[in-house]
Amino acid sequence: MNLDQIKESWKKFDENGDKKVVNESIIQLMLQNVKNGSFSKLLYWEKLGAIIMLPSAAFVWFAPRYKFRFFPDETIFWLNIALGVYVVLCIAFFFWQLYKFKFLKSIDLTLMNITETAKKMALYAKYIHNEIIFGIIFLILYFAFYPLFFSFKSGFSLGFIIFSAIVIIFSILMMLFLYRKIYLNNINQIKKTLEEIESFEE
Repeated sequence: MNLDQIKESWKKFDENGDKKVVNESIIQLMLQNVKNGSFSKLLYWEKLGAIIMLPSAAFVWFAPRYKFRFFPDETIFWLNIALGVYVVLCIAFFFWQLYKFKFLKSIDLTLMNITETAKKMALYAKYIHNEIIFGIIFLILYFAFYPLFFSFKSGFSLGFIIFSAIVIIFSILMMLFLYRKIYLNNINQIKKTLEEIESFEE
C-alpha cells in the first residue's frame, strides 16, 4: 500500500463516520514508505558525497600539473593557492558529509516518536540551508577573486570580468537547482508526511 492508498483509506474512514484512532500499523506503513523513499535518497546522496570528495580533491590537485610548465612562476603560485583551497574544502566536506550521513543514520523513523523525528529533520534542514548560504558566498568569492586579481596584474579586461560574472551566476543557479532536487524536495516530502501523521494521531 503506497501513501496515496493510505490517504484514500483514511478518507473512507471519515466518509463512513468511523472516528476511531488510525491503526498503528497504518502509521508505521507511512513511516516505512518515507524511509524507503525520500529518507533513503538523502542517505544515498550524503554517502555518495563523502565518497567522491577525496578522489575529487586528488584529481583537481594533480590533473593540471603537466600544464604548469607553460606558465610563469607567479601564475603557478596563485594557481596552487586556488587548487589548495579547493583541496582543503574537499577534505573538510568529506568529514562534513560523514557527519551528516551518521546524523541521518541515527534517525530511526519506525522507532522514534514523531516529535523527536521532526526536530532532528528540522535540524538537518538547517544544515542544508547553511550549506546553500556557504556555497553561494564561496562561489562568489572564489570565482570573483581570480578574475579581479589577474585583471589588476595584466590590465583591466571587461570581457574577462563579464565572463566571470556569467560563470558565477550559472554556478549559483546550478547549485540551487541541485540542492532543491537532491535535498529540499526530499526534506519537504518527509516533513509533509510527518505532519500528516501528527494530524492522524490527534
